[in-house]
Amino acid sequence: MPELEKESLSQQELGDKKFNVGGLNVNNQQDGLRQYIGHDEIVVHTMPKRFFGTKKTSGKKAKTTGMIILFIGVAFIVFALIFAYLYFLSVDNTSESIIVEPIESDIKNAGLLTTEAIPEPSLEPEPAIIEPEVVEPEPENIIENIDISSTTASIASSSDVVNLATTTKISTGQAFTIAIDSDQDGLSDFEEEVLGTNSQKNDSDDDTFGDKSELLKLYNPTGAGQLIVNANIKKYTNLLYNYSLYHPANWSKEIMGGEESIMFNLGNDEFIQVIIDSNTTQDELKNWYKNQTGIAAVSSQDFYKKGWFTIKSLDNLVYYLKHPEKNEIIIISYNLGLKNILSYQNIFQMMVNSLELSY
Repeated sequence: MPELEKESLSQQELGDKKFNVGGLNVNNQQDGLRQYIGHDEIVVHTMPKRFFGTKKTSGKKAKTTGMIILFIGVAFIVFALIFAYLYFLSVDNTSESIIVEPIESDIKNAGLLTTEAIPEPSLEPEPAIIEPEVVEPEPENIIENIDISSTTASIASSSDVVNLATTTKISTGQAFTIAIDSDQDGLSDFEEEVLGTNSQKNDSDDDTFGDKSELLKLYNPTGAGQLIVNANIKKYTNLLYNYSLYHPANWSKEIMGGEESIMFNLGNDEFIQVIIDSNTTQDELKNWYKNQTGIAAVSSQDFYKKGWFTIKSLDNLVYYLKHPEKNEIIIISYNLGLKNILSYQNIFQMMVNSLELSY
């Protein structure tokens, strides 16, 4: 049987439409089929209208529905992110507040817990204990020098030292370095040249005593006898204030303020100065020092000189001395000049060692 022509038409359209069935033009499909197959042999039923399919949803309504679904999805994602952030934030705060305390039994088992009291750690470093220098002089009134290669100098500038004669102004600090010592005997090459000793030999006169030791004990390092017999050493005497001391013969001296201040020129912009402070209040040396500096002298500033009250600066470049028979304070200071090289440390201490009253 030839296949029927299929069209999606309404019942009214089916009734009005003409079909070609087996070469016959008929008004509708059912009549045509009946004519074609002998009318009553087959009955063809038309599909009910309700099965033709539902009416398509309009495009505007579908777009609105999609937008609603998208909005709900975005809101869900935002909510999930906020919840995750709050959760991890609360976990971090909890972990920070947890303090793990060691279990005492575990510490005992590890052998770390003892019954001895454990001292509390000190927040401030303990001050270094500096033993005062004790020197057994030979002969009397000798001060052995101290190695100050790693210290920072607190010395007087030239203006400070001059003012010290009348105002007792205390010096300010600056750094210095140690001069060259070729034979490593403690005397710098500058000092060896001034004294006439051998800068390549520890014991220039071969008397079994080192050059430095003889100098500080006021013996001649170039030969026999006392230091004063060395042609390179002279003795200065201050008749106004009745004191004397040794100094290198080739150092020029300048007298200032009516012999209250004597300056020895060392060359290279260096000088050693001796100043007399009248001490009109008749203070003991330590009280005078405290009044001038605002601080009390410490034990490390003590040094031995028989028959004298003494204080030295921590860098060993300023010495303060008072004799029990005198009110005046004698101040001997070493100024290193602009180069800040400690060239004559031992000769400076020799001068202090040689200081004595003269009548």
